[in-house]
Amino acid sequence: MAETLRLEIITPQAIVVSEDVNMVTLPGVEGQIGIYPQHVRLITQIVPGEIIVTKNAQESSYAVGEGLVEIGPTHVAIVTDMAIHADHIDESKVE
Repeated sequence: MAETLRLEIITPQAIVVSEDVNMVTLPGVEGQIGIYPQHVRLITQIVPGEIIVTKNAQESSYAVGEGLVEIGPTHVAIVTDMAIHADHIDESKVE
């Protein structure tokens, strides 16, 4: 079995995601950050944008607001003010 990362996305309202994934791409302050298992430890800021999650060769996306991310060899923990799965975004409300 391929190595995985434990991804948790937490907002003030709920735990939006808590699952094992293969890769996470985050909107960092200086550009996108790609995270695979065994990543070096890092705490950084994320900016509003898109998180792309790869699990079993399937990608899913989340719209996120500002927040912080803690990255370790086996986990990615994101605390943000907003996180919505792309399938749940109401495009009429966005416009």
